[in-house]
Amino acid sequence: MVPGVEGSLTDSGAGEVAMTEQRPAEPAREGTELTLLRLTADIAEELVGIDGLDRAAQHTADLVARRGVADVVGLSVHSRHGPARRLGSSDAGLAALDRVASASLMTPRDVLLADGEVLVLPATREEARWPEWAAATATAGLHSALFVGMPPARTDVTVLELYGRRPGAFPPAATRAASHLAHQIGLLLRHVDRATNLTVALNSRGVVGQAQGMLMERYELDGDQAMAVLRRHSQETQLKLHTVAELVVAGRRLHAGRADDPSAPPR
Repeated sequence: MVPGVEGSLTDSGAGEVAMTEQRPAEPAREGTELTLLRLTADIAEELVGIDGLDRAAQHTADLVARRGVADVVGLSVHSRHGPARRLGSSDAGLAALDRVASASLMTPRDVLLADGEVLVLPATREEARWPEWAAATATAGLHSALFVGMPPARTDVTVLELYGRRPGAFPPAATRAASHLAHQIGLLLRHVDRATNLTVALNSRGVVGQAQGMLMERYELDGDQAMAVLRRHSQETQLKLHTVAELVVAGRRLHAGRADDPSAPPR
């Protein structure tokens, strides 16, 4: 896997976790570095205009698989306080592996990998630590795997999952290249996630500000009083502030539990 890759990675042995060693690029690796840069640039271009972490992850998984980095590519996010969640996959066959995880059975995805750490499984069928998962990978025709920790999205651990249809698909050279690629993908996904959250926040703030202004004009309130009305109604009805603001903008009266005639002032 990872065609055109030359280099080395500290070989941790089958199934061990090792932190990749960051070294300056050497002349012998120039071709590899250029390949990774091109792929990273293509992923960045692919994600232009994409909203949401899940959609961005799905586009990324599809592109990385199309480029032949691995036979099957997945991306998942791992909470330290809950189960892992699938963000995207290039093959529907990963759904079977996800079902094993959702059944509260142990899988390699339970290993929390920091940015740059790798988990290499050269022969998934022989993995005694995760027997149900090993059986599911065999059924899916996936006989080797490489998990790479990426820069976290939000506060969760994000992992790039690469699968091969033959044992030993990820030698040390390919593992090192995948580690560099995963780092860049993680940064791109983090950017998309933050940009999406910022857009949502700005849109919400725009609606809330508009509702605040309407209440000020309609009922001769100052800004603090108008915001207090919105917040009080939000608490009483257990509606989000943004939803309450939308009711006001739509011209509906605020009343505990419902929205009625806009002609009456808020209480």
